[in-house]
Amino acid sequence: MRLSKKPLKAYECWINQYSWLSHHPLDKKRFFEFVDTYIRYGRRHVSGEELRDDIVCKYASYGDQQELIEESAYYGQLFDDLVSFAKATGRLRNA
Repeated sequence: MRLSKKPLKAYECWINQYSWLSHHPLDKKRFFEFVDTYIRYGRRHVSGEELRDDIVCKYASYGDQQELIEESAYYGQLFDDLVSFAKATGRLRNA
């Protein structure tokens, strides 16, 4: 997955936390900060599917593969929904 510099840093801040899939408020905050940074500074189009695939690849050795697939799909879809909202409301720079 190719992200611009600032969105990549925000993505890594979220996804490099082993607890990223816990739905803990701090993990969700890091995810929303990543999406916000992508919306404001992203220069390359990224889809929720690419996000999902990157997560699955990154955590390929994670113990519960079904949970990994479900959580990566959840966050991929949420990413797409938030980016679509940003487009619909004129907030997305790289539309």
